[in-house]
Amino acid sequence: ALVIPWDWVLVTFSELYRIGIPLVVPEAAWMHGLISLSTSYRIYSGKTWNNFWMGRFVALMPEAWGARSGRRARSAGSEQNVSDSPWIDIALGGPPLLEQIAWWYSFTEYERFPFVKKFSSLVDLMRRLRELESGAELLCNRMEKVNVAALRRSSRYFKALAVAVLRL
Repeated sequence: ALVIPWDWVLVTFSELYRIGIPLVVPEAAWMHGLISLSTSYRIYSGKTWNNFWMGRFVALMPEAWGARSGRRARSAGSEQNVSDSPWIDIALGGPPLLEQIAWWYSFTEYERFPFVKKFSSLVDLMRRLRELESGAELLCNRMEKVNVAALRRSSRYFKALAVAVLRL
């Protein structure tokens, strides 16, 4: 399935992955550009942003949480890191927007799930789709192994949690 993410987390993406459907997404640099465009459009155009982008990639914006900025106070001369804020913050003096987007994007399922195919251009997309014609079964088998391991880990975790909470 071709997925072009429209937000930081898509339940559909995880569901498709967990049932073993091969996934193809844009490379990170492409997504950084799209997210930056969405964010910049919001910054510079105000109210029309919601109409145009329909609230895409807003979960990591301070306004989504009723805040103005998430930057911690810093001493004179100290540099700010991307991780200094719980969201993407465009405050002056902060890390560059693309750096913040890249940092947060690295934590998404699109980047973290193994065996997700990535494309860098439309020509590359066609090449990736052609590869799936002959390699889909092997890819699905690899994804199934990852999914079985994830199910085992989560089952152990929740069993231990239930024992700890319910004192079973």
